[in-house]
Amino acid sequence: MYGSWVESFCEGVLANRSERRWHDFQAWDGGVAPVVRSWLGGVVQVYPRCTPLVPGDRGPLPRLDPCPGDIKPDNFGTLGGRIVRVDYAMR
Repeated sequence: MYGSWVESFCEGVLANRSERRWHDFQAWDGGVAPVVRSWLGGVVQVYPRCTPLVPGDRGPLPRLDPCPGDIKPDNFGTLGGRIVRVDYAMR
């Protein structure tokens, strides 16, 4: 039990740190939700509020190069009228 929550916590921090490093990658400009603020080495991060996609709004999902994470509708939302990745950590 102890190892599982520690591993999950560490994986989450690493994912946040990855998103902090990648959010301003020029090829993804406007394609991902930006990290507004990050504290404690990735333990706490703030993103702008994105609206979840509803099934009727799920047209073709944008592809980014390199492709961050997995492509599934739950990893996308809308921000400023465009579809963006909201979960894009890369290992």
